[in-house]
Amino acid sequence: VFHWADYLVLVLVIVFSLGIGVYYAFTSGNSLESYLLGNRKLRLIPTALSLMVSLTASGTLLGLTAEMNYGGSMFWLGCVGTVLGIIFAERFFVTVLYPLKLVSAYEYLELRFKSKMARQTAMITMSITMVTVNGLTLYGPSLVLKIATGLPIWASILILSALATIYTTVVSGIKAVVWADTFQFLIIFIGLIVAIVMGCMEVGGITKVWALCRYWGRIQSPDFDPDPRTRHTFWGLTLGLMGQSLAMYGPLQTSVQRYSSLPTINRARFCRITYLMYLGEFQVSRGFFWQQSYPQH
Repeated sequence: VFHWADYLVLVLVIVFSLGIGVYYAFTSGNSLESYLLGNRKLRLIPTALSLMVSLTASGTLLGLTAEMNYGGSMFWLGCVGTVLGIIFAERFFVTVLYPLKLVSAYEYLELRFKSKMARQTAMITMSITMVTVNGLTLYGPSLVLKIATGLPIWASILILSALATIYTTVVSGIKAVVWADTFQFLIIFIGLIVAIVMGCMEVGGITKVWALCRYWGRIQSPDFDPDPRTRHTFWGLTLGLMGQSLAMYGPLQTSVQRYSSLPTINRARFCRITYLMYLGEFQVSRGFFWQQSYPQH
């Protein structure tokens, strides 16, 4: 249940995010390129952090933590596939799409196949997909708010949707999105660090955390079983997450818009590599520290 200090932090985060949107609404240009791409002059680090936050949904923060807790450490092998997918995306998508100076990935399909139908089909298909994904993404934080504050899930969804829509589309553009994402990344990063430190302190150090995880069977050796029916194996996680990250960091409109907003192709290529800094250590450790709090499960 939220303490008054928690409510204060929540309100400050919301107000600051909205403030970023309002600021850039008055300081950014009125052109379409400024609104969508920031005149292709965005900075590398904020853009990379924005991409990181945009593609790290609530399902990752909540679901992967639970998966590591209940299913064991095998999921860390997915880092291998994710790294490969990001490298392939940088090599095969960024180097092709960036020099074309496109606004969206769908423009490439029209240029490549000389068909508006190909562009429209991809756009409609992806729109349906993103509506579904965003619905699931909104459900995660809405569920957390319900547990912490008692606010109904439907009300949380409406409030979060309205706030995100206001500061990202109504009053600003890509610059506001990038800087608001950067601010929210810092909040997430600090929260994860605090959770890890407090988890260690609660049980008596990192050695004790590791011992508890081994005791409850959460530390697993890599499984190279080729059977696709097995829950998690090296092959399944590597191939599955390689395909997922390749699709997310290559042609996905969220990614294309970010790296097309950077001034040079070298920065666009490096933009996705920075995600590797975040990968692995926090994704894996959250499950371990959660396990020490609920070992009976």
